Amino acid sequence: EKLKLSYTGKLSIEKGFNNFISMIAGLTERFKNLKIEVKIIGWYENNEEKILFEKRIQSIKENVTFAVFNRQPFESFWKLINDTDIFLDLRERTFENHYSLPIKLYYYCALGRPVIYSDLKAIRREAEIKKFGFLVNPDNTDSVIQVISNYLLDKNLYQDHCRNARKLAEEKYNWQKIAPEFIRFIESF
Repeated sequence: EKLKLSYTGKLSIEKGFNNFISMIAGLTERFKNLKIEVKIIGWYENNEEKILFEKRIQSIKENVTFAVFNRQPFESFWKLINDTDIFLDLRERTFENHYSLPIKLYYYCALGRPVIYSDLKAIRREAEIKKFGFLVNPDNTDSVIQVISNYLLDKNLYQDHCRNARKLAEEKYNWQKIAPEFIRFIESF
């Protein structure tokens, strides 16, 4: 009956904020009784996008509450996102986004929550995403909503992905495990 979501980072079309807002609007249409709490933690770099997004946010009134925060120190950021149910990152599939592995993915794993991410080459190559989330076409709002629906309707899927995310964070995606290889990589330069 309640879903807590977060958007973190640069508030721009390229980084997927427009896709995120479209998904929120679509969720309110599909799930009329679902209460959605959205935390937006980020910053604008483009005033035109700021005006566009603020109008879109204001137009979504049905069963959604928004809380907006500027950039946060890491500890505050961590506390703010700790109660998020499903993490989404619906960034556009640009060259930079395709080949850059978002570090936030590993923060979300450490919190033991499922993720829904844009289908990017770097993520497919480096993360065992199928164990704790889904890759989607960020422009296809209906498919993103369907994945969220799967989590809402299948508690076992949700719980399995939560457990798998945390397990991967503990066993594979943590600094103690990757530090030696990473340091060797840096020293090779």
